[in-house]
Amino acid sequence: MTMTWKRVHYILVCAILTYVLLLFVLTNRTISNKLRQTKNDDTYIFDFNVRLSRDGIEETSIDNKETNTRLKFLAQRKPRKDLVKSEEIIFIDKKEFEDGSIELDQTNIKQRQKEVMFEQKRIKLPESASSRNDNEKKYLFAFRYFEQLSMATKNLLSLASLATSTGRTFVEPFVNSSRFCGLPSGTSFSRLMEEKVKFTELKNYFDQEKLKDQLQKHGYNEMVPYQEFREQCTKIDVVVHFLYNDSNILKNLQKWYKINNETVQKALEKVKRTGYSDCPFVERSRIGKFLGKPVQRYVCVDPEQIRSSKQLEKDILQNSKCAAIIFWKGSGPKRTHFPLAPKITEPLQPADIQHAKRLVDIAYDYIRNTIKRPFIAVHIRIERHVRWKGIHAARTCIRHLSDAILKHKKQNNLKKVFMAHDLGPNGSDTLKRFVDKKTLAQLENKIETSLQDSYRFDPIKYGLYDRGSIAIVEMHIMTLGESLFTLGRGNFHDWVTELYLKSNANDESLLHKICQDVVSGGSKK
Repeated sequence: MTMTWKRVHYILVCAILTYVLLLFVLTNRTISNKLRQTKNDDTYIFDFNVRLSRDGIEETSIDNKETNTRLKFLAQRKPRKDLVKSEEIIFIDKKEFEDGSIELDQTNIKQRQKEVMFEQKRIKLPESASSRNDNEKKYLFAFRYFEQLSMATKNLLSLASLATSTGRTFVEPFVNSSRFCGLPSGTSFSRLMEEKVKFTELKNYFDQEKLKDQLQKHGYNEMVPYQEFREQCTKIDVVVHFLYNDSNILKNLQKWYKINNETVQKALEKVKRTGYSDCPFVERSRIGKFLGKPVQRYVCVDPEQIRSSKQLEKDILQNSKCAAIIFWKGSGPKRTHFPLAPKITEPLQPADIQHAKRLVDIAYDYIRNTIKRPFIAVHIRIERHVRWKGIHAARTCIRHLSDAILKHKKQNNLKKVFMAHDLGPNGSDTLKRFVDKKTLAQLENKIETSLQDSYRFDPIKYGLYDRGSIAIVEMHIMTLGESLFTLGRGNFHDWVTELYLKSNANDESLLHKICQDVVSGGSKK
């Protein structure tokens, strides 16, 4: 009788446990739907998914659509039999989740012969971007900067503003021949060049300590060294590529990522819907390989739709610790449109930044020992004339410049002229892309013969080979001219002019602008 009762008791227990397990699996979704209806404003709802596979690995994921969070962790199950799958709803207090202090109960399901056992233990919820402490230091890294020295400097300052708006520090770039790059090894459209070009520290162009002090005084967030970014970021949470509204940039996109026009157009269609979209092809930038870090997410962004830093933070950066931008073009037409960070008291301009003392000293040494004052300073920016109006308009403007300088020399009894221009090996590298060598040589010869006996800075005598360093030295030589003649227009041109005025009590009577605008091959002074 006792044996019979034990057998009945055993069967009843097994039946009840089996019923409980089946009820848990089969009615789970109905319960979940009811629970969803009871959500209030103080909680987040998470889908808690458990999958127990035959090899004993338990994969658990917690998903929340509001915070765009998906958390995963693994555990072991023994013995290795059967497949169990379930889904349930978990309510989590918003404040506790955002503080990153949540712990959840984990249920381990074990099966021994006909007996099913449940075992519970506490697990720590893995940290997510949404739960990260707002006081934690966050980083914004720019992989590749657009354009040369003057615009690259402007772009750096606009990156500083964006980093400030989103509560991040920004990573100090490296420099090489007027170009900026996030990597010390540099990067290029030509993958063969990536192994050859080596960039140097920013301090070779600018007074680094004074720049950091200026940034702080004007309300910008901190600029941090690349090494700190490397040490603090074990992974890159999000990599952003802005799809700028520029046909030339979009063509380069194909070249950069080795993709066809169809892929580019599909990406553009996707981002037009919401302003941003996942972009798997951005992985071809090899940013993860260069940084030696895993990348969690690649996103393409339409800067014409995502125009505020708040929107960028909410939808794309999502409080991530480490974010990167592939190709940074700064703010302006056909660029991004993020407004200046509210906490910045007065925006810095390139002319506000002090250059490296070594370069300034070289300029003064050249003036003291070579050209000696007084002299007329001449800066020629011929690139836009050649591109937009052609070679004949450029020659006409050179003739007007020569006539104006000759007249000024006679009127003021001046004999010496210092000249710097964007032709030749130390000039603009973009000019060489659309003007052949023969035409460039003819233009340079025209300038040299029109301004005979003018002084030119010889960088080799000072051991300078970097185009950016040479341009900075020439800039400071020109600031000490008795007058400044300029031909053409351009961002570097504006920088030279602003520095000259700062050094000469803002006396605009000392400025002589030739062919600032080209009209019918003539000039407008």
